[in-house]
Amino acid sequence: MRTCGGIERYEKRVLAVLHELLSLTVEKMVEVDQLAHFRRDLGIEVNVRELLLRHPGIFYISTKGKTLTVFLREAYRKGV
Repeated sequence: MRTCGGIERYEKRVLAVLHELLSLTVEKMVEVDQLAHFRRDLGIEVNVRELLLRHPGIFYISTKGKTLTVFLREAYRKGV
């Protein structure tokens, strides 16, 4: 996985899978803990929270309350 840009391609694939998963939901959001349950099924071997934090242009993470919620940036409007 480390040859020929393997890690970068793997992260792009994981980002694409997470983006598609969120775009299929009605609210365009999901709790980060719920995403962790799908890690094995989706073949995600990286820390989901760190990956989401490295890409703030695509995802918005809300820390309101005790849970972390991830939104698609394109579907999020402040206060709505």
